[in-house]
Amino acid sequence: MPQTSLRLRIMLWFWGLLLAVFIPLYFFLAQTVRTDLVNHGQERAMRQLETSCWLFSTQSFPDGEAGIQRWLTELGERLDVRMTYTINGRVAADSHVSDIRLPQVEDHALRPEIVQAARGQVGMDIRHSATIGRDLIYVAQSCPAQGVAEGDSVLRLALPMSNLYEQLETLKKRFFSILAVCLLISLLLSFWFSKNLLASIKNLVQLVSAVGAGAYDRRLHVSRASEFYPLVEAVNTMAQAISSHIKDVQEQKNRLQALFNGMSEAVMAVGRDGRIISVNPAFRRFFPKIQSIEGKTLLEATLEPELGTAMQRILREQPEHSEELLLRRSGGAELEARINTYEDPSGGLQAVIVIQDVSLPRRMEKIRRDFVANVSHEMRTPLTSIKGYTETLLGDPPPNPETARKFLGIIHRNAEHMAAMVTDLLKLAKLEAEAPSAELEVMDAAQSLEMALEICSPLAQEKAIRYVNHLESCADVQVLGDGPRLGQVFQNILENAIRHSPRSGVITISCFLEGDEVVFSVQDQGAGIPREHQERLFERFYRQDSSRGEGNGGTGLGLAICKHIIRHHGGRIWVNSTPGEGATFSFTLKAARQKSEATG
Repeated sequence: MPQTSLRLRIMLWFWGLLLAVFIPLYFFLAQTVRTDLVNHGQERAMRQLETSCWLFSTQSFPDGEAGIQRWLTELGERLDVRMTYTINGRVAADSHVSDIRLPQVEDHALRPEIVQAARGQVGMDIRHSATIGRDLIYVAQSCPAQGVAEGDSVLRLALPMSNLYEQLETLKKRFFSILAVCLLISLLLSFWFSKNLLASIKNLVQLVSAVGAGAYDRRLHVSRASEFYPLVEAVNTMAQAISSHIKDVQEQKNRLQALFNGMSEAVMAVGRDGRIISVNPAFRRFFPKIQSIEGKTLLEATLEPELGTAMQRILREQPEHSEELLLRRSGGAELEARINTYEDPSGGLQAVIVIQDVSLPRRMEKIRRDFVANVSHEMRTPLTSIKGYTETLLGDPPPNPETARKFLGIIHRNAEHMAAMVTDLLKLAKLEAEAPSAELEVMDAAQSLEMALEICSPLAQEKAIRYVNHLESCADVQVLGDGPRLGQVFQNILENAIRHSPRSGVITISCFLEGDEVVFSVQDQGAGIPREHQERLFERFYRQDSSRGEGNGGTGLGLAICKHIIRHHGGRIWVNSTPGEGATFSFTLKAARQKSEATG
């Protein structure tokens, strides 16, 4: 079948080449020959007309139009042409029309050749004659006759086109005969040319099939003079390279398998359909009751609904994304699961899940949170007292007022900062201690934003910051949230953006609907955040050594508070930034319903 197909294609290429040459040549020659034949016929008709008119003018016709009819009939038969004589457009004689029918012939005064002849010119036209039913070449000129009434006397000669058409058809038949012979020759040439070609291709196919089946030691040898020599050498080189790569891949597979089996964390690979592809031995220690894990879903293998739901959502909606989950088990054990996705060679999304026991780190974290809460509570009373004394001293300055005011101002600012820090620590500790809220009210996020804008207004006016609010794109969508806490999120993000925006900068606030979530974004024009700092930016007290460093008036806890509030709302918060191009802080809230539906 492949041989027949290749031969057919080669033959079709030969035929296509011939047709590409012959078809334009055919139309060109047909048009050229037709034009030449018509021109030749016109010249012949002109010569015959001149001769006939000369003979006609030497004749005398005592019996008038009857004599002209006999003379034209005899001369037309000898010349094999039609001859017509008109007087003032009336047909007085015609070699192909009998005397009886002459009165019935229509007036020729408006025929193109007659009109031109009446003007003293030689008239010429090519058309179909309704009288005799044939295509004719008409030529006419003025030719008076002796003994005939005065008037515009015109002698017209009509040469039949049938002879010209016959010559043209003969040429066409010869042309197509030559084309048929050429096509037959090309058929024979295509079979001869493809014979050796197919034999070489068959050998190459056998070699490639053997290499594909695992016979990497197979080689093919041909003469250097063969046109297939470069291709054969390339296939031989490919087989050798594949053999080397297979060995390297096998070695890497063995190393990765040893690493995979030696990890203390549970690791599993999940396919695009959400079913487990493979797991390491540690996974079986984490979930000892499950047998035959491969091929099952996450829910069947781990009995953890949250993990199965998160995996389905990530594989369906969030390509190239990572997510962390905390799984609480009976007995107080806590497992941290990290999901990382990747694309396989076919473009499908797959995932790797790493699970580790974080029970001890979590307990230590809880101890640290309790410590921070207790220390912050103990510090609040003396700090409040210091703040009160500094305000009193500022109102009743000592004898050296400038020095006292300078130092007291510093004390006051530090006290304010420490008080704010303590307040944020308490907020953060409270948020971390609370479970995610199960009951959220339906609200308009724009109201929380307006509250935050009003609180941040003095700070923005101090730096001449201008807001661009695009929340109108979500004006008909409500969210599930806690109004005061959502206002705290907007306030913290806006304060952060104001601190790090240049003077007279612009802060853009926008939102859009994404599935069943509403995404809110606040974009500033600051110095931006390097990528290595972005993931840790929401940690408490974390700062980078750039314009977002210490001394900018923040406590270092605002974004951490935002992270916990948004998590309590069941949403996500992140930052996108390019150094030198500002930063965009975004978070999501669950959409409730549109206002039109709520009021309807």
